[in-house]
Amino acid sequence: MMSVEVAKMAQQFNKSNNIVRAEAMGGEFYLNPDWEEILDLVGDGLEAVRLVTCGDWAAKPKIAAKVIEFLQAHKQFYIALSKDSWHKNENVGKAEALMKDAGIIYQLPKPDEITNETIVPVGRGELMYGFYASFGTYCTKPERRYSFLVDEQGEIYKCGFGVWNYDNIDAFTGGGFAKRFKEFNTVFYNIFISNCAVFHRSYHRAERDKK
Repeated sequence: MMSVEVAKMAQQFNKSNNIVRAEAMGGEFYLNPDWEEILDLVGDGLEAVRLVTCGDWAAKPKIAAKVIEFLQAHKQFYIALSKDSWHKNENVGKAEALMKDAGIIYQLPKPDEITNETIVPVGRGELMYGFYASFGTYCTKPERRYSFLVDEQGEIYKCGFGVWNYDNIDAFTGGGFAKRFKEFNTVFYNIFISNCAVFHRSYHRAERDKK
């Protein structure tokens, strides 16, 4: 779980590096006892924050009331409901109804959009999931080329699947991330990588060589 201290670093990192959009995911946010303070810090000053959830909080009235109150007070947040084979989907309907009643912006995938390829399984390093593992890389689409993952420890990863550790946000709380990351990506995309599985194997081979 992310700590409040890491969230404070993330807040400073975002402000110092002109980060405007983020996505919060990788476990149900409400299970962290400090979720309200953490999301408040991480979302501070951002234009949009996509909060991914399976909606199980909707089955717990006290927590549901807190979630709705938080979302109404933090207009930059919007909800992305997970409805797929990775989840039981038991409380999606309840969560959708609560957000409709409260006027909260949310996304819900259409039936033809629910495939394994629509899910980025953060932290699942094997990457043997459908199209991206076999025929392409997730990050090569123009809208994802300069995206990155920050985990609960503040570690930055080039890959949204949690592969290829780049640095820690603590190194950039004073700025400078964009310039260095752009230089890194210029080199990175000059290397042909046929698919995510190859990327994963090359990363772990490099890690073994370090040892």
